[in-house]
Amino acid sequence: MLNVGMSELLLFAVVALIVLGPEQLPQALRNIIKFYRKLKKITHQLHAEIEKELQISELQALMKHELAEIQAKEQQMQQQLDQLHQEIADFHRLEKHAKPVHYLVMMPLAPHHLLKTPYLPINHRKRSDGITSV
Repeated sequence: MLNVGMSELLLFAVVALIVLGPEQLPQALRNIIKFYRKLKKITHQLHAEIEKELQISELQALMKHELAEIQAKEQQMQQQLDQLHQEIADFHRLEKHAKPVHYLVMMPLAPHHLLKTPYLPINHRKRSDGITSV
């Protein structure tokens, strides 16, 4: 802290002894030590408070960054939701104009070449001339 050597301390002690005298020197040293301890305590508290503020500012910066990411994801999700709503609206619009279509699919249980008899629907009859009629 202070770059004071042994010779400077000895000179300071001699001057203090001359100025204050032997009766007041011990009390003056006690007051100086108390002042030094208070100053050291205040600087330590100030240092701790500055460190705490730096941590708070770092956390705030991190929170701002995370909030920006969340907002970007929210916008992306909103765009996807809007696109989905548009697709649903398009589907409903097409559904209103569509005509119903009914398909009847009839498939044999096995391929034709494996069947012993040709596949004929139940409501068809085979005539004697080989032509199938309804």
